[in-house]
Amino acid sequence: QFRQQNVDTTAQVIEFCRRNGHPRLLLVSSTAVFYREAHQHDLDEDSPIGPAFLNEYARSKAEAERLLARYDGPSCILRPRAVFGPGDTVLLPRLLAAARRGGVP
Repeated sequence: QFRQQNVDTTAQVIEFCRRNGHPRLLLVSSTAVFYREAHQHDLDEDSPIGPAFLNEYARSKAEAERLLARYDGPSCILRPRAVFGPGDTVLLPRLLAAARRGGVP
C-alpha cells in the first residue's frame, strides 16, 4: 500500500506533468528517509539517504524522491518532520494532552 500511494502515484503525477508543460512539482516526502538506529547530527537537505531503510514507508518515500530527481521540470522536495490537523489521531492529541498537563509553553 505504501508503494502504491507513494511511488505509483508519484510516477502518475510526474507523467501528467510531462504531458502538460512540465509545471513546477512539489513532492511532500518525509524525514523517515533519514531514520537510522543511531544518533544523527547536523542533517541537511544534502545529507545522503539510504541505501537501507527502517521500514517500507521510508523506502517508498525514498523511491518517490528518486523518481522526482529524474523529472525534467522544476521541482522541490519537502520533508516535514510532522504534519497534523483535522482528523489527526497521532500528533495533535499528544500536543493537547501535554498542554493540559502544562508541558507546552
